[in-house]
Amino acid sequence: MRDRPRSSGQASKCQKRITFVGVALALLAIPTLASASGELKVFPEPLNSIIMGGGLAEGQSAVPVMMLLLTAFFFALVIPVNALVFKPIFQALDDRDHRIDGARNRADQIAAQTDEALAQYEASLQAARAEADQARKQLVEAARHEQSEMAAASRDNAEALIERARADLSSALDEATASIRSSSEELGQLAAERILGRSL
Repeated sequence: MRDRPRSSGQASKCQKRITFVGVALALLAIPTLASASGELKVFPEPLNSIIMGGGLAEGQSAVPVMMLLLTAFFFALVIPVNALVFKPIFQALDDRDHRIDGARNRADQIAAQTDEALAQYEASLQAARAEADQARKQLVEAARHEQSEMAAASRDNAEALIERARADLSSALDEATASIRSSSEELGQLAAERILGRSL
């Protein structure tokens, strides 16, 4: 990006210098071209004869007279050319630079807003993840607690069933033992009666 002058006064001075240097270089090139080609007609023939031949002694050069006329012509054209050509061009270039700077500033602002929004999004995402992790941990802890309670209840139920089964088995064993004793006594008595052949 080209460096813009800081004020309109500096811009005007810079424009004038550029214009002056450009035109001066063009004017300095005219005699070189004229001498190189041998015959350069800058002005129409009647005006050229007045400039070149009128009032000049033999052997006197017409270049200083032409240079004075061209210099006067140049200075007469500097102000309108500057106003009509150079000022609009430089103004358009300055306006373009201002628009580019404005667009860059807006792009920087949008980038900053985007970065801020992205940071907020990442922070909220982080908070949501932390909250989800906390909720998951609580659910896992609650499930473990419920599982341990269910396991304890099942263990208590199983122990109660085992105790009941042991009690039932013990009473059934006692009943069977009593039944076997009474049956064995009866069988013993029957066997003794048969052996003895009489009732006891």
